[in-house]
Amino acid sequence: ITLGVRGLVGLVLLFNTYSIYQQILIQRLRRGLAEQIAVSASSHLRAEQLHRQLLEKQKRDVALVHSIDTLTKIVEATKQLNSTLDLGELINIVLELATQQTGAVRGTMFLVDKTHREIWSAAGLGLPLQEIRIPLSKGIAGHVARSGETVNLPDAYADQRSFRAFADELAQSPHVVASRSV
Repeated sequence: ITLGVRGLVGLVLLFNTYSIYQQILIQRLRRGLAEQIAVSASSHLRAEQLHRQLLEKQKRDVALVHSIDTLTKIVEATKQLNSTLDLGELINIVLELATQQTGAVRGTMFLVDKTHREIWSAAGLGLPLQEIRIPLSKGIAGHVARSGETVNLPDAYADQRSFRAFADELAQSPHVVASRSV
């Protein structure tokens, strides 16, 4: 029996030692797992930060390309405007540049005649070549000439300032009108 009790006590000690060893291993595994989770979370946060930084850089790059494009257009416009001293050519150049910038299919450049209180067509693109005179008090162009306000309309005929005699004179039907004082 003595050997049995000793053996049993030894066996219990062996199990206790094994249990303590298992607890130490489990603690190490938990610590390692916690460290891996922390590293993974840190990596995920860093990846999110890098993604945000990349998106911000892309936005800056797009804005920079747009700025370069705008500056290139300004330089080209300046070259064109400095290419002549003839007023008629300058008016045509301004009208061409304005229609290009706005994406317009056609356009008319009106000049103000303060003496007669009217505007008259100095140049036209995509329109028949003829002089048109409109009282300053009439139409969208007259309004813009008086006020200096920029007007952009999806349906010109729906606007009360629309001057149908002008469109009828050109045999055109302006659906979209963008008018700006220059």
